[in-house]
Amino acid sequence: DIVVSAKNLSSNEIYYTQAEKNKFKFNNLRSGKYTLFAYELFDENDKTVYFSGIWNPFRRASRFAILDNPIEIRPRWEVQGLELAIEPGVN
Repeated sequence: DIVVSAKNLSSNEIYYTQAEKNKFKFNNLRSGKYTLFAYELFDENDKTVYFSGIWNPFRRASRFAILDNPIEIRPRWEVQGLELAIEPGVN
Protein backbone atom coordinates (compact mmCIF):
# COMPACT_ATOMS: atom_id res chain seq x y z
CA ASP A 1 0.00 0.00 0.00
CA ILE A 2 1.18 3.49 -0.88
CA VAL A 3 0.33 6.73 0.97
CA VAL A 4 0.59 10.09 -0.81
CA SER A 5 0.87 13.30 1.20
CA ALA A 6 0.38 16.83 -0.11
CA LYS A 7 1.90 19.66 1.92
CA ASN A 8 0.69 23.22 1.38
CA LEU A 9 3.80 25.40 1.22
CA SER A 10 2.20 28.53 2.69
CA SER A 11 0.13 27.03 5.54
CA ASN A 12 2.15 23.82 6.15
CA GLU A 13 -1.11 21.84 6.21
CA ILE A 14 -0.62 18.24 5.16
CA TYR A 15 -3.27 16.10 3.48
CA TYR A 16 -3.10 12.33 3.04
CA THR A 17 -4.63 9.83 0.66
CA GLN A 18 -3.99 6.20 -0.14
CA ALA A 19 -3.24 5.09 -3.70
CA GLU A 20 -5.56 2.51 -5.23
CA LYS A 21 -4.49 0.59 -8.35
CA ASN A 22 -1.47 2.90 -8.68
CA LYS A 23 -3.65 6.02 -8.81
CA PHE A 24 -4.30 8.63 -6.15
CA LYS A 25 -6.77 11.46 -5.72
CA PHE A 26 -7.10 14.32 -3.24
CA ASN A 27 -10.51 15.88 -2.78
CA ASN A 28 -11.00 19.50 -1.73
CA LEU A 29 -7.40 20.69 -1.47
CA ARG A 30 -7.21 24.42 -0.79
CA SER A 31 -5.68 26.61 -3.49
CA GLY A 32 -1.93 26.97 -3.27
CA LYS A 33 1.39 25.35 -4.02
CA TYR A 34 2.04 21.83 -2.76
CA THR A 35 4.85 19.33 -2.51
CA LEU A 36 4.01 15.65 -2.92
CA PHE A 37 5.62 12.77 -1.04
CA ALA A 38 4.66 9.10 -1.46
CA TYR A 39 5.76 6.19 0.70
CA GLU A 40 5.03 2.57 1.51
CA LEU A 41 2.57 2.12 4.34
CA PHE A 42 3.93 0.07 7.24
CA ASP A 43 1.38 0.95 9.95
CA GLU A 44 -2.26 0.52 8.91
CA ASN A 45 -3.35 2.35 12.06
CA ASP A 46 -1.51 5.57 11.25
CA LYS A 47 -1.13 6.55 7.61
CA THR A 48 0.57 9.83 8.56
CA VAL A 49 3.83 8.20 9.68
CA TYR A 50 6.72 7.40 7.35
CA PHE A 51 8.59 4.33 8.65
CA SER A 52 12.33 5.12 8.80
CA GLY A 53 13.44 1.57 9.62
CA ILE A 54 15.17 -0.02 12.61
CA TRP A 55 18.58 -1.68 13.01
CA ASN A 56 17.89 -4.44 15.51
CA PRO A 57 16.06 -6.52 14.52
CA PHE A 58 16.63 -5.10 11.06
CA ARG A 59 13.59 -3.73 9.20
CA ARG A 60 14.25 -1.60 6.17
CA ALA A 61 12.74 1.86 5.81
CA SER A 62 9.71 2.48 3.62
CA ARG A 63 10.55 3.14 0.01
CA PHE A 64 9.47 6.59 -1.08
CA ALA A 65 9.23 9.12 -3.91
CA ILE A 66 9.15 12.92 -3.91
CA LEU A 67 7.80 15.07 -6.73
CA ASP A 68 10.71 17.25 -7.93
CA ASN A 69 8.81 20.54 -8.23
CA PRO A 70 5.87 22.00 -6.31
CA ILE A 71 2.50 21.90 -8.07
CA GLU A 72 -0.12 24.63 -8.06
CA ILE A 73 -3.70 23.75 -7.11
CA ARG A 74 -6.64 25.97 -7.99
CA PRO A 75 -10.39 25.56 -7.40
CA ARG A 76 -12.09 23.10 -9.73
CA TRP A 77 -8.82 22.20 -11.46
CA GLU A 78 -8.02 18.60 -12.17
CA VAL A 79 -4.30 17.89 -12.25
CA GLN A 80 -3.32 14.84 -14.27
CA GLY A 81 -0.11 13.25 -15.42
CA LEU A 82 1.83 13.40 -12.15
CA GLU A 83 4.05 10.39 -11.59
CA LEU A 84 5.66 9.36 -8.33
CA ALA A 85 7.77 6.27 -9.00
CA ILE A 86 8.67 4.18 -5.98
CA GLU A 87 11.41 1.84 -7.11
CA PRO A 88 11.27 -1.79 -6.00
CA GLY A 89 13.94 -2.59 -3.47
CA VAL A 90 15.38 -5.44 -1.46
CA ASN A 91 13.22 -6.67 1.42
